[in-house]
Amino acid sequence: MVIVLSNSEDATSDFLCEKLHQNKVSYCRLNTDSVMRECRIDYSNSKATLTLGKNKICSTEVMAVWLRRPKHLHHTGSQSPELGHAACEWMEALEGFLAHIPENRWINHPTANARASHKIEQLTRASQNGLRVPDSLLTQNPEAVRAFWRKYNRSLVVKPLSSGYIERQNPEDDSVIYTSGVSERSLENLNLVSQCPTLFQEQIAKESDVRVCFLDGEMVAVDLIAIDQGRQRLDIRRNNMQGVNYRVREMPLDVQSRLTELLQSYALRFAAVDFVIDEKGNWIFLEINPNGQWAWLDLECDAGISELFVNKFKADA
Repeated sequence: MVIVLSNSEDATSDFLCEKLHQNKVSYCRLNTDSVMRECRIDYSNSKATLTLGKNKICSTEVMAVWLRRPKHLHHTGSQSPELGHAACEWMEALEGFLAHIPENRWINHPTANARASHKIEQLTRASQNGLRVPDSLLTQNPEAVRAFWRKYNRSLVVKPLSSGYIERQNPEDDSVIYTSGVSERSLENLNLVSQCPTLFQEQIAKESDVRVCFLDGEMVAVDLIAIDQGRQRLDIRRNNMQGVNYRVREMPLDVQSRLTELLQSYALRFAAVDFVIDEKGNWIFLEINPNGQWAWLDLECDAGISELFVNKFKADA
């Protein structure tokens, strides 16, 4: 049995579950936002079981847990201190069941995801593993930014350290902070840097963006190309990714080897990794997304990433 540990609104989980069904891979989808209404957890004589619908799963029978953005447990009743206590009890029971499943059966274990989720540490470790990385400056010192700007001949980008997603009271007003160029005019507001650590990087003249999906040593690399005003788009995510062309491409063997070592150092079995390829053909590492999206790549260019999961689960059965 494969457990898909996710939430009820996750489209990537929808996509993979359909592929698992088509290929007759036994799975159970556990949506944490509805678990309090839909399942039961039992423990007796050192044996933990979870019942969901017609499935009764013993922790020892779980072949793999695919962790895909679970949400907080949610109860539909009126919110009261007692229900808050019940939610804590549910969470502890669920985590107790899941804790019986060995870490090496998780894709990925939460501790591995957490360990691999810090952007500036990723850059350090990637460089130590022989991957090219952009020259980067995290600072609250406006003068350090000015010097960095001059060093790269006024060609810098600024980007968020975290997700860059700003939730507001009205969801329609939510914002996304994209990677942006640092113009001379923007330096007029440079004193704002003193209020928050801010990440700047050299701006790379790039041929393409690449998302690499890795699963247990196998990789699929997909070019994402969008030309705006004669140049590759500064942040490929802009404009809801309209106008992006996709193609599967080969990866240099040395990049594959170094990336494998990097991801294994975090104990990651899966990762979506972002690179750019510069105009000289160099692969430059940007960041690891331990729980990153990939289904849209299969839909756009039949990348075959879902096949990696299906084949892995079939082989382990």
